Amino acid sequence: MQDSDPQTAATAAAAETASSAGAGRGALGGAIAAAPWPVGAAEWPYQPVRHVLDRYPDLVRRIVFLPAVVSALAFVWFCQFLGVVADGATLSWVRPWIEPLGIEIAFRLDGLGLVFALLVTGIGALILTYTAGYFAGDKRSARILLLLSLFALSMLGLVLADDVVTLFLFWEGTTITSFLLVGFDYQKAYARRAALQALLVTGLGGLALLGGMVVLGEALGTYRLSAWTAAGTGAVLEAGVYGPVLALVLLGAFTKSAQFPFHCWLPGAMAAPTPVSAYLHS
Repeated sequence: MQDSDPQTAATAAAAETASSAGAGRGALGGAIAAAPWPVGAAEWPYQPVRHVLDRYPDLVRRIVFLPAVVSALAFVWFCQFLGVVADGATLSWVRPWIEPLGIEIAFRLDGLGLVFALLVTGIGALILTYTAGYFAGDKRSARILLLLSLFALSMLGLVLADDVVTLFLFWEGTTITSFLLVGFDYQKAYARRAALQALLVTGLGGLALLGGMVVLGEALGTYRLSAWTAAGTGAVLEAGVYGPVLALVLLGAFTKSAQFPFHCWLPGAMAAPTPVSAYLHS
């Protein structure tokens, strides 16, 4: 009797597990559980450094706290702006990106942005330190630290963005990294199902948010968030787009923050390792 291919057998077993897990959870749950998931799909951000780390295993132990140190240094760096921002000043950084379309990469540091930047970097330093200890001796430590660092970077860019395109890119950066973090244990059917569910709900909500911001940008003639703030609510009301913009933006916010009735993905997100849940929900 000819032996079956191990990878084929593993794939068949995973599909059977996913199918049984989806039973009784409704059509959507079953469809998500049965969706194709390449073995190692969650490892793609890790591939460029995987061979180096496999060849030099001591390197992981030496740099395991590096992400936490970088986050802590970023926290200290942002602290230097407390006095300036408290005096009412704002700092901005703008660079042209796609000039024919007038698209820029723009960041702005004001009071609210600074508060969130300190939260992202400060809590990030604590979580990354905890992660380094939690995954000590685990071969997956480099992957989890890389994904958490990318998630932190996406959050930091999101809270400092001053342009619609910049904001949307970092918004979806958090969506993609959340998907990879929730599905970290991708060999398990429930983790794959939870990751795909979170990706579908928050990804579609992100598109709604983008639609609302594009409508508002076209109505006001600018895609700079600071310009929207300066224009005030009156300008939006005069443009006649207040209702649809409000609905689309709230849809994006409700799906991202798992508010009713889009809360269905949040319990499944607990499939992620403990440090991931701590950072995602902090």
